[in-house]
Amino acid sequence: MKAVARAWFEMIRWARGRTCPHCASTEINPVTNGNPMLYHCGACRKYFSVKMGTVVQSSNLPLRKWVIGFYLMSTNLKGVSIMKLYRDLKVTQKTSWIMTPKIRQAWNEDQAFLTGSVEVDETYHGMFRKMSTKHSHRYVNEFAGRHNIREADTIEQMAFLAQGVAEKRLPYKESVA
Repeated sequence: MKAVARAWFEMIRWARGRTCPHCASTEINPVTNGNPMLYHCGACRKYFSVKMGTVVQSSNLPLRKWVIGFYLMSTNLKGVSIMKLYRDLKVTQKTSWIMTPKIRQAWNEDQAFLTGSVEVDETYHGMFRKMSTKHSHRYVNEFAGRHNIREADTIEQMAFLAQGVAEKRLPYKESVA
C-alpha cells in the first residue's frame, strides 16, 4: 500500500519524468536501499524523494495517509473537519490539526477565482464557520478551488490537490500565525 501511494504521487508530480527538486536535472538514479532517500541526482549529487519541496516534505506521516486526506478533502463539498481526519486516518488530533491547513494550501492560489455563475445562499453564508480574518484567504482559495474543479471526477480532483502541493511549503509557524 505504501508503494502504491508513492507511485501514484510520483505519477502526478513527475508526469513528464523525474526531475531533481534542487537543480531541475533529469540525471536521476534510484537508490536501491532507499537510504537516505529514494533518488540521487547525478548533477548536483543530492538525495531527494517525491515529498521534497512540497507541503508534506517534513512530515513523518506515510504518503498513504496524505493521499487518503486528499481523497477526504476532495470528496466532501465543504471540506473535512480536523476531527474527521483524526478519526478516519487514525492519527492524533494534533497531526490532523497540522495536516488540514497543509492540504488546504494545495488548492492552487493562482486559480483562486470563481468561474461561471456563482450563487450565494445567505443561509449558508450566515452559518459559515467562525474563523480568523488572517486565515480567510486560505478558506477562499479552498472554496474557489473546489468550485473550479467541481465537475471533475474524484481521481482528477485528488490529482489537482497532489499537483497543488508541489513547490509549496507551509511551515508550522505560518499555519498557526
